[in-house]
Amino acid sequence: MPVEEVKSEPPAAGPKDLRVYSNNICPFAERAHLALAAKNVAADVIYVSLDRKPEWYLKLYPVGKVPLLELNGKTLPESLIIFEYLDEKFPGKKLFTNDPWTKAQIKAFVEQFSNLFFSNYYKFYRGNEDETTASSVQKAIQLLEDHLKQNDHLFLFGADWTAADLLVWPWFERLEAARSAFPKLKEAVTAELFPNVFKWIERMWGIAPVKAAGVSTEGHLKFLKSVTEAKQHNYDISDKNFKVYVKSN
Repeated sequence: MPVEEVKSEPPAAGPKDLRVYSNNICPFAERAHLALAAKNVAADVIYVSLDRKPEWYLKLYPVGKVPLLELNGKTLPESLIIFEYLDEKFPGKKLFTNDPWTKAQIKAFVEQFSNLFFSNYYKFYRGNEDETTASSVQKAIQLLEDHLKQNDHLFLFGADWTAADLLVWPWFERLEAARSAFPKLKEAVTAELFPNVFKWIERMWGIAPVKAAGVSTEGHLKFLKSVTEAKQHNYDISDKNFKVYVKSN
């Protein structure tokens, strides 16, 4: 479905409105949407172009990244901070659990994964991977494999999903599309090497927050092709009709 590009500023948020500035292909932004879906909280979503960031957004948040949460005229950046705030602010299932030790363990796990994974994974996107890139990505995914092996866990910290699953999920939602686009990644990450992780991926597609906030493998592959072949961002990756705000000139 065509995406409407808008060069004007968005309407002002109401005094009590919860607003999320986002982008539908950004995995960090998806963390905020997963938290909202998990807590069953509605929010006003403003989609911002990442390659043609509108001037008004850079004034609102000079760093220019998404997601950005706005409430009562105040803003809160960074996906992990937003995720934890939403978990603490709203009732419902505690995504970090009620146990302080488990919460700390989840944070430590996500930090370990992030340190090993992000800088190396995106080398495949940029085409500048080296002899250590694949092994570093494998070490990151092995963290998940080891957690899932413990006591035959269905999810990373037990029989039910937690913040740990949701916070790393956006990159695994995109994994099959990335494996299709980047042959070296496909060689490095296989079901033979990581059987429990691939079963977990199948399981995650079935949980409510992912059903509500996720984008299909076909959608992600469509975006990757637009970047690698057309050298531009194509945000038309789902059947959702929405506006994306772009710079005015």
